[in-house]
Amino acid sequence: MKYRLLNIFYNRENEIKFLEELLSEELNVINNEEKHQEWSKKTKKKFNHYRHELKLERRREKENIPLNSLEKDSVPKSSDFYIF
Repeated sequence: MKYRLLNIFYNRENEIKFLEELLSEELNVINNEEKHQEWSKKTKKKFNHYRHELKLERRREKENIPLNSLEKDSVPKSSDFYIF
């Protein structure tokens, strides 16, 4: 949800795609509480590492996070949001 809201101002499509892939994996692990906790810890680390790599890549290229334009078409609709 957090990244969907941030996507209103900044283009966070890469992070959202990464999280959607993780969501599909989570459905396989969610039944077992112990495995789910272990999986959550690993994926949080993996996601933070992914974000860090994106940040380093932008810094090397001396770029900022791309902004979404204020046109109505680029702003996500309320139906695009879902809660994890």
